[in-house]
Amino acid sequence: MNGTSKQEKTFYVIGILFFLTGILCNEWVLAYLFSSDAAIALNRRIIIWIFDVIMIATGLTIIIKRRFLQIKKLIYNIILLFIMIVVVEVGLQLVYFISHRGEEDEISDKRYLLPQYNGKEWAKPLYEEMSKLSGEYKEYREWGKKEYHGKYININPEGVRKTWNPNIPLSKNAKTIYVFGGSTIWGDGVIDDNTIPSYMSKKLNKSGYSFVVYNYGEWAYTYTQGIIHLILLLRDGYRPDYVVFYDGIADIYGAYQSGVPGHLHYSYSLRNKFKENKISGIRLIMIGMTNILTEYSKIYNELIKINRRLDPPQSMFQEVAHSYDDKELRELSKGIVEYYGKSLMLLDNLSKSYGFKYICFWQPVSFTGTNVTDEETKSDVRFQDKALIKLHRYTLEYLKTKLFPHFFNISDILDGKTKSYYIDFAHITEEGNEVVADEIVSLFKKEYLSNE
Repeated sequence: MNGTSKQEKTFYVIGILFFLTGILCNEWVLAYLFSSDAAIALNRRIIIWIFDVIMIATGLTIIIKRRFLQIKKLIYNIILLFIMIVVVEVGLQLVYFISHRGEEDEISDKRYLLPQYNGKEWAKPLYEEMSKLSGEYKEYREWGKKEYHGKYININPEGVRKTWNPNIPLSKNAKTIYVFGGSTIWGDGVIDDNTIPSYMSKKLNKSGYSFVVYNYGEWAYTYTQGIIHLILLLRDGYRPDYVVFYDGIADIYGAYQSGVPGHLHYSYSLRNKFKENKISGIRLIMIGMTNILTEYSKIYNELIKINRRLDPPQSMFQEVAHSYDDKELRELSKGIVEYYGKSLMLLDNLSKSYGFKYICFWQPVSFTGTNVTDEETKSDVRFQDKALIKLHRYTLEYLKTKLFPHFFNISDILDGKTKSYYIDFAHITEEGNEVVADEIVSLFKKEYLSNE
């Protein structure tokens, strides 16, 4: 009898430990203890919830049935639970394999299904090629594209995307234009020949000028990153005649993520990692589990889908400035514009030292535009992020009070449109690219070619 009582007490203690572990290891406590910005990404929150449910359910079961439990039975039930999970996972893997048998790899980016791509047979193959692109570390610039050659996307060994140019030799008569910017200049969502730099080349050469245009755009690049890229090219002996910058979105979004003007995308998370002397064991386990589950587990991925359907869209926004009030957002917008102005002065001095001419443009974004269509608002969940929308509008308001040399604000260039140009809050279709290129070429001619 004594032995039975001791065994019950042991199971009771074990049950309490399981239960308390599930209660205490919640996302809020873990965020406070192990996340420097007191936030945990959705994929890691899923892991925490699964762990909590298992711990609490196991603890309650042990407490309630402690009189009837035996060590062997407990071990048997744990093994049985594990087998059930494996069976469900294998079942989902088989269903996925059968339902997708003979199909090509699924494209996670579904923008090719948007009405904006109706009648464009190249849309899906283009996005298939985009899904195959990869990046690599670039000195001082942080990242850049690896070489790639496809039907619609071609990137040379230096990471520069192909631009349409006439078949003319690069002689004294042909002048060069280097175009810098983020993914909108790179050409997210369009083929090589329909990027903004390609349209610029077509229009300038059709007007009787001899230009060779280079697309130095890169995904998520800020204005200052583009200038650093230019500095590196100048260091290596490249000498453009003209330099064009087309920016705005990446500068705002980098600051929005970190709450600090001038920061690169995801620089806040990198900064926090460098602040730590070492990564904790729990964080290493979380990172490893997340990577394995994201890559291989169908149960995990189905739970992610369910959570996204149940959670309000606002819960997806984890950026630092998402919680800012109007005063803080206005201060941040002011900082973004002032940082941009300082970088522009650096560019101005470079142009004098190296003998090139420059022209800069602030790009359009659907948040600040008019005549935004239903198709455009439905294409991006960030239309529900009120803080990000305000930051764009406040930045534009402050920008209009500044007079920078060789700078043009063309953020309203798409306001008079009668059809959908945006494929998300920032990127635009080939038709939109042509409208933008028309304006850039027109202002470029007035600024530098009117006397030629």
